[in-house]
Amino acid sequence: MSEFGDGPFGAWKVVELPGGPAYVADLAWLARETGRDLDRLPYSIRVLVENALRNCGRGVVTEQDVHDIQAYIVERANQDRAAAAAASAAAQK
Repeated sequence: MSEFGDGPFGAWKVVELPGGPAYVADLAWLARETGRDLDRLPYSIRVLVENALRNCGRGVVTEQDVHDIQAYIVERANQDRAAAAAASAAAQK
């Protein structure tokens, strides 16, 4: 457990660094728990999701906020893939 506690998701992971342990929000755990694929997201977006997860339950971000962010990102990625597939099909005609 970190100084932040387990948080609503219990997704804290300890990373051993030369200067001592660091506590990070484990996105892989969050992805498994929520059934959402976060690995395909751009690094910058994963940082934003991790930041929301890290601040979740500390009076700034709610658990629902984290779910909403994930849902939006996954939905947008699906829309982008569908649009790319449609453009590709149209180009082949």
